[in-house]
Amino acid sequence: VLQVLRAFPGVRECGICVEGNLAPGRNIKIDECSAYAELGNDKNAEHFCRLAKESDIWVVPLNTADRRYGYIQIIPQDQVALENFKPLLLNFLNALAINLENRRQKQYLEKANAELLERADNLERLVWERTTELETKSQLLELVDERTSQLKKVKRKVVHSNIVKVRLKDLIKKHRALSKVPKGPK
Repeated sequence: VLQVLRAFPGVRECGICVEGNLAPGRNIKIDECSAYAELGNDKNAEHFCRLAKESDIWVVPLNTADRRYGYIQIIPQDQVALENFKPLLLNFLNALAINLENRRQKQYLEKANAELLERADNLERLVWERTTELETKSQLLELVDERTSQLKKVKRKVVHSNIVKVRLKDLIKKHRALSKVPKGPK
């Protein structure tokens, strides 16, 4: 970026501060970008590069619709030539800001996609675990139903057997009662 800016007519030197990272020009003395520390994401905040106070440095913010990414500092060599190419220079800097915004959006989307994939994997694991649990419970219920059915059959047999036993006992009692009854005259 700095090489391209240095190639513009009327530019003697330039520097860049993007998101607190400095690439100062050879003749631009700046140790830190104190403005970016206060900058945050608000492009409308009341702050600016401290080099803007210098009369021989032209400072241009790198803005998109929602964010300020930093500043370009330009030391003009020829004010007239720089003014003639100012629209082209501003378009280039706007494209740079849009490129920075696109990178930020791409990083955001990659991070969001990674989180979504992780959540999808987690959901798949939970579905698999729950399905396995439900299959196990279903098998247990089938076994319980089978055993219950077998117990009902046995119960019916036992009840039937008990009924038969009661009837048999009743018949035996009747038979005994009849065999004890005195028989008529001989």
